[in-house]
Amino acid sequence: MDRTRELALLLKVGTTRRQAARMLRAETVTATTISMLIGTAISLVTLVAFSTGMTGSSMPHVPPHTYLTVVAAVATLALAATAISARFTLRGAGK
Repeated sequence: MDRTRELALLLKVGTTRRQAARMLRAETVTATTISMLIGTAISLVTLVAFSTGMTGSSMPHVPPHTYLTVVAAVATLALAATAISARFTLRGAGK
């Protein structure tokens, strides 16, 4: 909602609502991907240290389906939050 002025300006210079929504989705996907990569790297540092201390092996066990479920849930929530707020913002920005 803080970007209403920015989106209103984009609409006034010729951007369609569909293009603005696509831009917001692309930003969300980019931010979510970077966040998940950084979060995975930070988690691995912690998990490797913990695994080494507990089992002597530096390879932590993380079930792939659990990891993918978390990633899918995060991506779904991020895209849903963006879609809902973009819809209201674009509706208000066009006036």
